[in-house]
Amino acid sequence: MVFIPDECSRFVVLLGKISTGAQNDLEKVTKMTYAQVAVYGFSDKVGLLSFPRINYAFEMTMPYSSTTAAIIDSEVREWVGKAYD
Repeated sequence: MVFIPDECSRFVVLLGKISTGAQNDLEKVTKMTYAQVAVYGFSDKVGLLSFPRINYAFEMTMPYSSTTAAIIDSEVREWVGKAYD
């Protein structure tokens, strides 16, 4: 995750590029895509598995391995990237 200083995040890029106004859209599509991959079993790479959503702020355990977490992250990045293109 990249943290950008507040003054930098105020720049708006025009002509089809991501702007700060799209932040909420990116948040929503990321959450929806994680749900499709990890909860609803839509990913061929993850398979027909449903992992529970963990909403605890200090939860440090996951119901799957770090290898599976990397696959889920990779799938989400790929799906969101394809949707953006």
